[in-house]
Amino acid sequence: MLIEPIYGIPVRLIALDTSVDGAKMCQMGIRFSTEMLHETVKSKLAYLLKTLGKNDSDLIQDN
Repeated sequence: MLIEPIYGIPVRLIALDTSVDGAKMCQMGIRFSTEMLHETVKSKLAYLLKTLGKNDSDLIQDN
């Protein structure tokens, strides 16, 4: 899935336990400015986040 242009600010980066298959994994929190995102980008990003999180609630919120 191509989502562009997308602008965000990383707000959190957490290293996860790498004991499983020596994988290097992390979790990242990113804050997106809804004012800087085109409506098409917003809808694609919302779809991606809902698919990854299997969550029916809105993940993009104006805070």
